[in-house]
Amino acid sequence: MTTAPLLFLYGTLRRAGESYEKLHLDTRLRFIMPCVVRGKLFDLGPYPAFLNGEGLVHGELFEPADATILSDLDAFEEFDPRDTTASLYLREPVSLVGSPLEAYVYRYNRPVYGAAEIASGDWIAHRRSMEAKSPPDPQIKLEQAASLATRERRWAVAIPIWEELVSLNPRWEFGYPFYFLGACYEAVGASVSAETAFRRAAAIDPNNTMFTEALADFLEIQRKRNDQGRDSNGV
Repeated sequence: MTTAPLLFLYGTLRRAGESYEKLHLDTRLRFIMPCVVRGKLFDLGPYPAFLNGEGLVHGELFEPADATILSDLDAFEEFDPRDTTASLYLREPVSLVGSPLEAYVYRYNRPVYGAAEIASGDWIAHRRSMEAKSPPDPQIKLEQAASLATRERRWAVAIPIWEELVSLNPRWEFGYPFYFLGACYEAVGASVSAETAFRRAAAIDPNNTMFTEALADFLEIQRKRNDQGRDSNGV
């Protein structure tokens, strides 16, 4: 498990957000996975406001890749730890839903004054829907449904949704659907399908240590089970 401070980014700083490229975050942050926290999102026009709440907010988990990124993001979000009252956002810890991990989130530090709540809790999907004046990308809806079912350990529900998503776009989210599909298959004892999914994830992004370690751990568990089976049969 990583020991570096983690960041939960939910708005324009996400990989599909306009600020991600502008701030060169592809070289300054290491993407870990899509994730969800408890809270509410409001549409302030060019960017969203995150507030505490009982809803679900979709975003992405990152690990800093350089020593100055945290202070630069603080400045971007107008967060001054020496003057929290004047800060536009506050950087605070938040727990990930369905995970023991915590991360920093930038919480809006002003009243929202009747701004529209983003019911989906997903800023990127909301913006795409508003710009296209059409329903959100079906791939995003599939990912959200599959992620929810996975967190709730409803494997029989999650597996066909992940399968549908990877059939539509095998490289969606840089291999994460295959990673979660492998975990679901492993949970129900479908070893062959689990190995195939883990291998697909690792092939899409061989530099993602979560993928390679998951595959290595899975193969080691299978090896030990095979060894135990041979021993019990007296081989």
